[in-house]
Amino acid sequence: MKLYIFELKKIIKQKKAIWLLLLVVLSTAFIFQQNAAMQEGKMERVYEQTEAINGEVGRSIERLSEDQMDGLLDDAGLAQLGVLKEMRSALYPWRDVIYQAKWEEVPLHEGEFLALLQQYNESGGELSALTGMEKEIAIAKNAWLIEHELAYEEEAFPVSPHLVLIESALFLLGLVGVAVLLLLFGGTLTSEKENNTWLTLKTQPTSKRQIVLAKFVSVLTVAMLYVLLVIGIGLLVPLVFGDHALSLQYPQVLAGDEAFAILSSFSFLLRVLAVFFAAVLVVFSLALVVSVWLKNTFTLNIVLFFIMLAGLTVTQSMPVLQTAFNPFHLFQFQQILEGVLQTTDWLYLSSAILWSGVFLTLSIKLPEKESSAFQRSTTHNPFGRGGTRARSAALTSVLLFEWRKLRRKGMFQKVMILLVLFTGMGYWGISQLADQKEEAYLEGIQQMIFALENHDIPYMEQTIASVKEVEQQASEKEEGELAIGDSYSQIPRLEGTLNFFTDQKNKAANAIAGYREGNWDAFHEYQFFVNQIHDNEWEHIGVGNINELPVMGQFTIDASLAEKEWLLGRGIQPVFSGEFLQTMHTVDGWPSEKYRLEWEEENQKIDASGLYSLFLFFENYVYVVPLALLLFVLAGGFAAERGKKRTLDFLQTQPLTARTIFIGKTLHSILVATISSISLFGLLVLVGTLFNRFGDWQYPVLYYDAESAVLAADYAGMLSGELGFHFIPLGTYLVNNTILFLFVLLFFLVLANFLSLFLKNTFTSFALTMLIGVGGFVLSNYYLTGMAQWSPFTYLQIHKVANGEMGTLMNLQHLNVMTGSLVLSGSTLLLLLLGILLTSFKAQNSVGSQKKTDAEHVDKSLETKPYVK
Repeated sequence: MKLYIFELKKIIKQKKAIWLLLLVVLSTAFIFQQNAAMQEGKMERVYEQTEAINGEVGRSIERLSEDQMDGLLDDAGLAQLGVLKEMRSALYPWRDVIYQAKWEEVPLHEGEFLALLQQYNESGGELSALTGMEKEIAIAKNAWLIEHELAYEEEAFPVSPHLVLIESALFLLGLVGVAVLLLLFGGTLTSEKENNTWLTLKTQPTSKRQIVLAKFVSVLTVAMLYVLLVIGIGLLVPLVFGDHALSLQYPQVLAGDEAFAILSSFSFLLRVLAVFFAAVLVVFSLALVVSVWLKNTFTLNIVLFFIMLAGLTVTQSMPVLQTAFNPFHLFQFQQILEGVLQTTDWLYLSSAILWSGVFLTLSIKLPEKESSAFQRSTTHNPFGRGGTRARSAALTSVLLFEWRKLRRKGMFQKVMILLVLFTGMGYWGISQLADQKEEAYLEGIQQMIFALENHDIPYMEQTIASVKEVEQQASEKEEGELAIGDSYSQIPRLEGTLNFFTDQKNKAANAIAGYREGNWDAFHEYQFFVNQIHDNEWEHIGVGNINELPVMGQFTIDASLAEKEWLLGRGIQPVFSGEFLQTMHTVDGWPSEKYRLEWEEENQKIDASGLYSLFLFFENYVYVVPLALLLFVLAGGFAAERGKKRTLDFLQTQPLTARTIFIGKTLHSILVATISSISLFGLLVLVGTLFNRFGDWQYPVLYYDAESAVLAADYAGMLSGELGFHFIPLGTYLVNNTILFLFVLLFFLVLANFLSLFLKNTFTSFALTMLIGVGGFVLSNYYLTGMAQWSPFTYLQIHKVANGEMGTLMNLQHLNVMTGSLVLSGSTLLLLLLGILLTSFKAQNSVGSQKKTDAEHVDKSLETKPYVK
């Protein structure tokens, strides 16, 4: 017990809990503020969700009414028509209470409509806007709301205490929470070795088992306090700043492929806590095992990160491993929490306890032998070639000194090895997905050709033959003139549909053959043909084809057409899959979330070429990983010279000014970061080139034009309604991204070095830099949008600046790569100049203070010296 209290006291004195508090408060406040800002359009969004249902009910009534007038409606049809009219009547009060924002009455009126919908389904009718499991979920959830007398809430942007708590818990008690706890407290054993206190602990009358268990329990205590912070602040913020009451009975839907379940918010929160604690048990016990062979906390974090990444990758690629007994499956939080309740769910926590017991036993029993794979020799030659330089500039000496120090610590090499492994694993994943996309897309085209050849075309040919036969029979009758006219009027339409099917089959077949032969234009022509269909450029759409224009929006279709026009004639190899571009203006009018996700999956483009791999690197925010790691390794600055070892005292004895040291440290970090980043990008392109191909420099990338640019008299881009766009080559886009990335990296390196002048701890410097970055990003993008282009933090979303999306959202024509480069470089130079002035000012004060002290000593010595006559 005393050892456990001793460990807790050490954790308290480290003050790392402050970072946990800041993370929870800022994350929860940001979630609530973002959702609160969206409440103004709540009524319009919810009302719009009923439009698809209202439109389909109206069309169905119109169709059945026409059949009734023609005498073609049977008893089942009459029953359906009657129920549809009642459904239309029930829709009016439902939509009315939504329009008046009477959210507590919404479930009652929605329930009336859903009850009529069930009657409609029983009579043989079906509403495509609400069918299948989606309908069953809506009915069950509505019944739950009515039973517990709960008001309707927009779960996409919640502001009630229970839903804000759930949203913040899913974020903070998921992978983010585990990673933060591991980063702050995972090195509880290796930190003892780093500070040479491990041997002191071993001399005490305590066993290794007691020490390990005390450390493990103390970390679990911190995890429990973290959970209490998440729950407390997650409830406090919406209760203080919102006007909703807490209701832990609000339903949460868990949906699988063929089944679903509904839990109360309280039960769902308990489920989140159980999975989180299971993951914490596994990861911290694993950290103790790995700590047996390591003596450096940073190396420990790298090894654990790699183990978790490899385990997650293998688990995701092999469904057979996705069981409760696989410890890495515990980190698939979303998959576990969104899955339907199973009778074996208790095994997750039981399995975690079992694995943690195994890992703890190993950490106690295994001998403490440091692995040579992760350790470096402490004996080095003082100079690279055995000699010194008689004359060398002070700045050059600092640069060389910093490089030797970085190389001999070994941390930089470990980071680069990790980034290389990360790059290799990432490219392997890209290549696997690209092959799957290509195979699935080509197979889909072949299935369509088969359906056209064996069903659609024969059916149309048979229909045309039947109509012609009717025409022939009618021509032989005296009273057949009217029938002849009716039948004859259908033949051109039917023949047009047949020609359309034939053309579609031929273009699809040519696309397959052209792709196999390297004739890329044939493939692009087929996709252009598909885009034209959805653009209503084909009058004979044919049976079974669906016009998706109301869902995607005209901008998406126009941009997709323009993309194919760019591709034609340039000899550019296709990138799979899908015929459409995913754009920021794609209309969110899907019948359900399921259809939207399916469409996005079908039109997600992935390619394993070198250039496109680098494109995916930026598009998916992967650049954040090297940015954070390089910042952590290279941005220690003066903070790295303070602390227990206090190497700054040694530097101050050298013939170097503080200004020279600051400039040298900053330039060293800039040079190393720049060379490392360019090398990493080059490696990714090289790997893609070796295993696939270099890629097409001229492949089109969509660039959005701001409204202010579109309204200019000399605008030369393309228009879709009032929205403007154009395309830029992939190579140019990647160069812009790389330039902007380097400027962002250099800005944060200089910022961290500047902050290190006031701080005594490397981690504090890194964390404060990240905190300033996140805070500046939020302010620039959500509050000071009118001045966003002049803020260096706006340009953190590198790819959205490089493709014009940020400038279009804020209607700032000059929010682009050029402006970003100027703003970031200017801010970097300003921070560098402030650092130089500050170190010069401190040096002058130090010299003045030293002179004053020396003068005082001289005066005192003269006063105390005896007078000799």
